[in-house]
Amino acid sequence: MLVAARAALVLLTGLAPAASSDTEVTHGATGVRQSAAEWWDIPYPERFDASLLVAEQPRIGVDGNRFVTPDGMTFVFRGVNIADPDKLTHQGRWDRALFEEVALWGANTVRLPVHPVAWRQRGPDWFLERIDEAVFWANALGLYLIIDWHSIGNLETAMFQHPMYQTDRVETTDFWRRIAFRYRDVPTVAVYELFNEPTDNFIGVGSGSLGSLDWASWRETLETMIDVVQVYNPAAIVLVGGMNWAYDLQPVADAPVRRENVAYAAHAYPQKASPAENTRAGWFAAWERDWGFVADRYPVIASEIGWVSEDGFNAHVPVIDNSGAYGPNLVRYMEGKGVSWTVWNFDPDWSPTMSLFSRRDAAGPCGRPARFRAAFAARRRVPVDEHRALARNVRRGPGDRAAGRDRPAVPGRFDHRDVAGRRVRGELRPVRSGQLRHRRRQDAEPSVAAA
Repeated sequence: MLVAARAALVLLTGLAPAASSDTEVTHGATGVRQSAAEWWDIPYPERFDASLLVAEQPRIGVDGNRFVTPDGMTFVFRGVNIADPDKLTHQGRWDRALFEEVALWGANTVRLPVHPVAWRQRGPDWFLERIDEAVFWANALGLYLIIDWHSIGNLETAMFQHPMYQTDRVETTDFWRRIAFRYRDVPTVAVYELFNEPTDNFIGVGSGSLGSLDWASWRETLETMIDVVQVYNPAAIVLVGGMNWAYDLQPVADAPVRRENVAYAAHAYPQKASPAENTRAGWFAAWERDWGFVADRYPVIASEIGWVSEDGFNAHVPVIDNSGAYGPNLVRYMEGKGVSWTVWNFDPDWSPTMSLFSRRDAAGPCGRPARFRAAFAARRRVPVDEHRALARNVRRGPGDRAAGRDRPAVPGRFDHRDVAGRRVRGELRPVRSGQLRHRRRQDAEPSVAAA
């Protein structure tokens, strides 16, 4: 009778059958097992317990056009994008080792893309558990996280570039509500990138092919989401992108986002700019016109950068550069403006790739990973022996017990000078001696002369 009653209930109401007793349904409270039928006993979401973290990372804030530590020292995010946790889990590569490799390159930041389709298929509970793991691993290695809602298209019209990006305002805002609530007390989760790439152009078909989108309406949508985020986490740094796949920030000159703790994103791929001439001065002028000027008033993160030659793996518009001048010039420009950056992508599949396990040679035809690795290392001021000693000093941590993994002790500290000569504080992480040799050979210069 009970089975028949449940079947009738499904037919009449459309409700799914109750979950079996061995199904994990946490509803935001990780580690709690409940039956979906017992809806009245489903616990409320819980905040991440920051007391479980092994390192005390400074909370990064905003002061004018700078990111700063609590004592007012300039902080520059320099890091990499990795693949979506769902993809990495499917491929057996979602683990601490990936974060360790990022740290060995000398980065201080990981941008973590979450695709709407994966969020729905896996469910919030599963994804929050993966982000929890990322927090444990990043914190132990002295890395900060940028969480990215990785959609491409027009949120205003709910028209997108691919089904993987399909979402809506309700789902997007609810995602950030959950993130802001859970990680309010976790400085490791430093930046919330609200929407990856706004565009009204379907893969180059033309403006309006995804419906109408302009900066005025987009700014209002951003401000509405920011208001929700900052109710849950007033200290959250919110990263917002402009038009043209998060490249064009020109409207910000007259109409900036009217909220506090806001930074701006620029996805400065080579074919987005239109320099008058292929020289350093030409590239600098184009970037300054399109997005770089914003860094004079607000913090800017170039949260996606990278390039590949025309015959490189998975080369596509807008990431193609055959000259080899784009990357070194971009690094030099960003360093001169104090712009933070994260390279796309530390993954063998998502082009432009930069990982050691890439399908192509690690350096690539333009020497791309080597350039960024040199830029990561150029600001280091720590003897190699200290890095090696730190790497050997490991202990257990809550995020690794289930998988039997070890994690390093609390990272040390290091100071360096930024491009304006101000002291900048960061975290000590293991770095390969070859990086430091390269730094000395280049006299701490992360870029090379323009072609």
